[in-house]
Amino acid sequence: SKINTYDIVVLHYWNFPLIHAFFIQNKLPPCRLVVWNHSSCLYAPYNIYKKLFDVSDRVVFTSSISEPLYSPSLKIWSTGDMTKFKNIKFKNHKGFNILYIGTLDYSKIHYNYIDVCKVIVDNIKDAKFIMCGSGDSEQDIKDRAMKYGIYDKFTFTGIVDNVEDYVSMSDVFLYILSPTQFGTCEQILGETMASGLIPIVLNNTCESNIVKNNYNGKVVCCLEDCIMSIMDIYNKKDVEYLSRNAKKVSNLLYDTNHMINSWNAVFSDVVKFTKKERFIDCEYKYSLGMNSFLESMDKY
Repeated sequence: SKINTYDIVVLHYWNFPLIHAFFIQNKLPPCRLVVWNHSSCLYAPYNIYKKLFDVSDRVVFTSSISEPLYSPSLKIWSTGDMTKFKNIKFKNHKGFNILYIGTLDYSKIHYNYIDVCKVIVDNIKDAKFIMCGSGDSEQDIKDRAMKYGIYDKFTFTGIVDNVEDYVSMSDVFLYILSPTQFGTCEQILGETMASGLIPIVLNNTCESNIVKNNYNGKVVCCLEDCIMSIMDIYNKKDVEYLSRNAKKVSNLLYDTNHMINSWNAVFSDVVKFTKKERFIDCEYKYSLGMNSFLESMDKY
């Protein structure tokens, strides 16, 4: 390995068995190691492997929502460049387009998302749904839409590289996620808000840390409230105010310059440390898959 030729190694961390197997089965040559955790740590299995704190020089979290569990902790908000979303020009279109972008898996999207869509269709006849993404629950989502007789209202795009094209033809971003989802910074919320598209989210810890009700979007307490928020947007209630604030929050929160400067501060600190070998010792040293995953579960 040439890992010891680098000044600093950054591990982007999700609780994934191969990451644990890598550390358990290998001894990293002398290096400086920083872990950047991208999981909320609020619900198993999306916690952080505790032994990484011992084996790394710094553990950095992406959001303050993890702070009650690991305080005090370093935090650097994760973001990409928002420029192309800030420059989106919305297109005229027929109907009322409701957008979802993300993983079509019930570990992310709410299990009752389609139930909400059915109620929306019952109240807004020209409602249409654009679902960008894929996942293990995609077929079940399609089957349920078929069962409710609303499948013709949906466009399933699969994974796309040009999500901005779909943002530009949408009227609202319905981002209703599982209460135990694993996200922290929700890049797609930053991207859609940067365009001025208004988000509707559940009051999950992650999403309500980004969207403030009736300021830069709608935060609903239950699925039944989604239809009222949708109707407000459909009837153009406060849409200019919400859209303007969505752009403002995105610009402040999803700031690449701030992220870069924060990382420069961490790197300037860590580069002073002496390089050392990194190795996690545990009873599952020669095992893969289930055992290393169980090792990462800690109290769970």
